[in-house]
Amino acid sequence: MPSEEVESDLERFLTLEKDKVHESLGRFSEWIKKRLPSGVAKPICYSVMSEGKRLRPILCVMAYRISGGTSKSDIYDLAASVELIHSYSLMHDDLPCMDDADLRRGRLTPHRVYGEEDVLQAGAFLIPAASLWATMALKQLRSTDLLKRKIIMELNTAAGASGMVGGQYLDLLGEGSVVAPEELENLHRMKTGALLKASLMMGGMAADAERSTLNCLEEFGHWLGLAFQIKDDLLD
Repeated sequence: MPSEEVESDLERFLTLEKDKVHESLGRFSEWIKKRLPSGVAKPICYSVMSEGKRLRPILCVMAYRISGGTSKSDIYDLAASVELIHSYSLMHDDLPCMDDADLRRGRLTPHRVYGEEDVLQAGAFLIPAASLWATMALKQLRSTDLLKRKIIMELNTAAGASGMVGGQYLDLLGEGSVVAPEELENLHRMKTGALLKASLMMGGMAADAERSTLNCLEEFGHWLGLAFQIKDDLLD
């Protein structure tokens, strides 16, 4: 098959998957509007519904499929929970105390629209909200209680001190200084790789994959995260 056809097929596939993830995020946004004050709900919906590649949730769905998962729709709600964590990280990364960014994905960052205080609270709320959204999805997927706990732990570990939060802290700590290669790799593993790896692991676990399959997904996620961050740094 010519490379042009392969590329075209891949683009169609990614567009279809992205649309399905976006539908789930839309359901989440409507769900959140009914449960939170507008001052918190509005910046959440603004961030969550902005255009993005949806790479992490698509990886979750792909890992689920290749691991033998058969759900046609409920897996997208689980995958969307990963994007909620990613959205929280972007909301906080863009704050003046972090990267102080004015634009994200071609439009004003949330704190430039809604203010720092509301965005700080909104971002913090997305962490437990992602866990709750994932839990509801796993109930629909008929996962066992043990499997639910393991998958939610995977998500929260990626978001926490040994993952994204810790990685961002190390990034700010090392700003303007020379960082040893092994320290830089650890930073990338935490800040970017943790959630990419969790995306794959959650998909595999939701399909009740064999340990050998999960090991392969974990290894792939590690190197994918490292490559992704290196590319991002080079583009910067």
